[in-house]
Amino acid sequence: MLIRQLFDNAKHMNNPREVQMLLGRVELELSSNYHQQPYYNPTAFGGSKWERNIPFPEELIKRGVSPFDNCT
Repeated sequence: MLIRQLFDNAKHMNNPREVQMLLGRVELELSSNYHQQPYYNPTAFGGSKWERNIPFPEELIKRGVSPFDNCT
């Protein structure tokens, strides 16, 4: 069952109760097809590139601290 087709067939609905029932049906359909490991954008929170290569804080640069001060 395609969700888009459900909505296209229900365009004429004016009764709020019928619309609410349709939305409940669609939400149930979506929740039953939910993937256990959802896709995360790599640069978004939880993604594989989240907070990689963070720029050095400008406050430290203004204080004269270099990113290489701790390197020996």
